Amino acid sequence: MGAVTMYAARATGAQSNEDALTAVVAAMHAAHQQIEEIPLSALTTLTLGNESEVPQYASAAFIVRDDGQSSITRASTYVANGWVYTLRFTTTSPRSNIKADIMWKTMLVD
Repeated sequence: MGAVTMYAARATGAQSNEDALTAVVAAMHAAHQQIEEIPLSALTTLTLGNESEVPQYASAAFIVRDDGQSSITRASTYVANGWVYTLRFTTTSPRSNIKADIMWKTMLVD
């Protein structure tokens, strides 16, 4: 179970994947009472048959706490051709991240 949001927005100026991720993380800090970065290796991920087809992107994962409730949220960004593509996935189970990986990597290779 989890909630996923994927969106695309026009990039403002020259941006890298990491620049875009920094902006998403800043918005997450503004939206949550407590946020603590965790290693991506703490989440279950998907490996495609040919990972070389997946373009380079930036990701970060966090534990967020609001009103006594904890959840895990992951953000990924990819910048190409004047667009910033972003995925946000929030769940209570690190294993559920595989769903986000499936959607994200499928979108990137399409």
